[in-house]
Amino acid sequence: DTGVALRAIEMDADCILLAKAIDGVYDSDPKINPDAKKYDTITIPSTITRIEKFKNVKVKKIVVPETVEYFGGGNQLEQVQIKGKNTKIGSAFAYGSLNKITLPKGYQGTIEKNAFSGTQLTTFRWPAYKKGLKNKMGSYLFSDCKKLKKITFEAGTKQVYIPESCFERCSKIKKLVFPKSLKKVIYGWHEYA
Repeated sequence: DTGVALRAIEMDADCILLAKAIDGVYDSDPKINPDAKKYDTITIPSTITRIEKFKNVKVKKIVVPETVEYFGGGNQLEQVQIKGKNTKIGSAFAYGSLNKITLPKGYQGTIEKNAFSGTQLTTFRWPAYKKGLKNKMGSYLFSDCKKLKKITFEAGTKQVYIPESCFERCSKIKKLVFPKSLKKVIYGWHEYA
């Protein structure tokens, strides 16, 4: 708790929302109210601009508004819809429950190293980046994704950079779908790119 408070001070945060030892998000305390309603979907208010992570909070789906500049992720989140075209995605999804992530058309944000490693994703729609290809996707992006079968590159993509060890230990991947617009694929230095 002290670490969270210190991080909030560093970030000049207006508030801290800390959830511990719960299996989801409720309308009231389920330990006090046996009729407490559990929410399957959470929509983050547009006044929020940064979310470090949802650690050990079970939520089926979360909707992240355009105003969020950084979304760290969460190991118990199953489905995430990112609405911001420049929202930076962190690595807190790694080795968690994520089975679906939806990025907006025209997404240009950064996705950190290991962001989706070891998740339950089966498919992913790779954004059509316009600039800074090598700085947009982190290495080991999907490593250990045992269920990942298909990557579809967004229509209009002209050039793709696949970072080092991107698909390491992704034994079920069968398909990379490239659009007709694609002119060049650049691979990271590692054999599993």
